[in-house]
Amino acid sequence: QVRKPRRAQALRVLLAESEARHRTTTATMLADLGHDVLEAGTAAEALARLLHGVDLVVCDRGLPDMDGLALLDQIRKRLPGVPAVVATGSAGGEAEGVVWLSKPFDETSLRAAVLHAAAARASAA
Repeated sequence: QVRKPRRAQALRVLLAESEARHRTTTATMLADLGHDVLEAGTAAEALARLLHGVDLVVCDRGLPDMDGLALLDQIRKRLPGVPAVVATGSAGGEAEGVVWLSKPFDETSLRAAVLHAAAARASAA
């Protein structure tokens, strides 16, 4: 499912979240922030969505078929340097170019994480 952007400067965000309720809520928040959202419930679905091109990845650390960081590694083989936000209910970790977002989060926290990730990419370019 693709949620359409509401602003001209929208990012195309790949959202990989295993819990349907969390995925729907997060996709709605991202759309409310003006972004175009490609939703995926598994790493396999997320990798298939890359055909559409993405500007940013928001992924759950605990996907059913692959760790979120392993998914990010696979995505970055196809899209080097793509900015990423990794959402997790446990402690963050060390990963290059990743903005950690603690669950549960609200729209304000999500917005800040997306802006931080996108700004880090822009400054590296």
